[in-house]
Amino acid sequence: EGIEYVTYTCESSMMLPWLMEKFRSLGGIIRPRKIDKLSELADEGYGIVINCTGLGARQLVGDKTVQPIRGHLTR
Repeated sequence: EGIEYVTYTCESSMMLPWLMEKFRSLGGIIRPRKIDKLSELADEGYGIVINCTGLGARQLVGDKTVQPIRGHLTR
């Protein structure tokens, strides 16, 4: 017995720069800054946040159960 499914893979070193260019071409704005909690951004009215914190995610969201792993998620 087993499970069969169709999926895709992508080369992140090519896909991520393409996604960044697409984001900017559609009017996206990058605002790098230091924050202590994600809720700070919600309080300021940001509707979308792209979270690229990596190992800092646990502190940023205040959840000690967050376990960092390596990888990129593309949907």
